[in-house]
Amino acid sequence: MDKIREVLKEQYDLESTSVSSQRGGWSALAYKVHSSKATYFLKAYEKSRASTPKWTALIDHGLAQAK
Repeated sequence: MDKIREVLKEQYDLESTSVSSQRGGWSALAYKVHSSKATYFLKAYEKSRASTPKWTALIDHGLAQAK
């Protein structure tokens, strides 16, 4: 969980007070992240899964359209 906390801090400037595994789906790992300001649901896609490139491309496409 330390790596997740490190990435959240470096990439999103989010100080997490706790990170706990949640029951995930077939496409990604799931975590509940608590900070002093809010609680978040985090999906982490494993690069080794065959479905990961498809899902991350769809996410990237959706983010680009939202801009």
